[in-house]
Amino acid sequence: MIAAWGSALVGLAGLVSSVGGGFGWPGALEIDGRALPTLPGPERAAAAERLCARYGVAAAASYLTPLLADPEPEVRAYVGRRLARAGDPRAQAAAIGWLTSSGRTAVDKTLALDVLSRAPSLSPPSRAALEQAARDRDAAIRLAALTALGRHPVAPSLDTVLGALDDDSREVRQQAIALVVAAAGEDRAGAERATLQLCERLDDGDHGIRLGALRALGRLDDPRALAALLRVAAEQPIDLRAAAVAALAAPSMAAAVPTLVGLARRPPSDELARHAQLALGEIATPPAIAALVEALRRPPVPEETKLALLAAGPAAVEALAAEVAHGPPASAARAALLLGQLGDRRATATLAAAADTRDGDPALWLVALEALGRLKDPASLPALARAAEAPQADVR
Repeated sequence: MIAAWGSALVGLAGLVSSVGGGFGWPGALEIDGRALPTLPGPERAAAAERLCARYGVAAAASYLTPLLADPEPEVRAYVGRRLARAGDPRAQAAAIGWLTSSGRTAVDKTLALDVLSRAPSLSPPSRAALEQAARDRDAAIRLAALTALGRHPVAPSLDTVLGALDDDSREVRQQAIALVVAAAGEDRAGAERATLQLCERLDDGDHGIRLGALRALGRLDDPRALAALLRVAAEQPIDLRAAAVAALAAPSMAAAVPTLVGLARRPPSDELARHAQLALGEIATPPAIAALVEALRRPPVPEETKLALLAAGPAAVEALAAEVAHGPPASAARAALLLGQLGDRRATATLAAAADTRDGDPALWLVALEALGRLKDPASLPALARAAEAPQADVR
């Protein structure tokens, strides 16, 4: 009888609200809210959802909060998620209880982790509960705890993440590696504490874990990983070698240049060679740039060679200008085009000389003029004026 009256009251309030053209009918929220606990279990979650839709979570919170102790997991799940997303601290407090109280089932723990993952920010007790759950005996709970941590700033829980890198569950190790990458995005210097453990994972029995560890090391940019990365770059299979080479693409890895140069010269230019060229562009030391400029002379020139020189930026200008002035016509033209794309006016004099139809190489004229146009340097005006009077129509 009580349940029937509850259903009738909820329906009456909804009817009056719709007839009245809004949700401001005095007493409607109270009638709907007080009816919630009286409804049968299967109906309470749907009724709570209607209450939130009609009045908003903030207005309905006082009626929703008692349902955090509801015996039905489905009801607690819905109410916990809605209150957590709204930033209501009572949702986090309830979730901590579900997670840490003795005798709680895996269902309760999983629900708690889901609720905590949806909060705008974690309270210190909530973070501590998640870190504790990441050491649970159940691998599924450990994984869910790490996933929940990953939806919040990871750096404060880095010690917990580092402990999970050696977990006996492949999925947990994989998630821990992903969290190291997230922590590196927040605080790379702090995340470098993971470097040595990630190097150990390069010998993991799982191929995907090794690949993930290589990518994470690339984000950390820690020279302590250099020897391990060079070792993998010399091994098989090809995707691990390529990932190791990509992880070497940082100025701090300058000691890897000789190895990368050797890989970049592999004939024909395969995936590994192209990754090596991109890495050389990121390192951008004089030997690295010299190897890339040399590659401009070996057709077909892969797009990665050009992209690498552009990535090197101002550090490549001097070497490219020397190639324009003294290199073979084809590579000089490629170098001139890159100088125009870099937009560095230190190249103006070299490009102006290359555009001179009296002394320059015909293969360079148009490319050098186009590059000068990109530089927009007033110092190039005399050369452009001379070119405008050239006998060749295309140059004019």
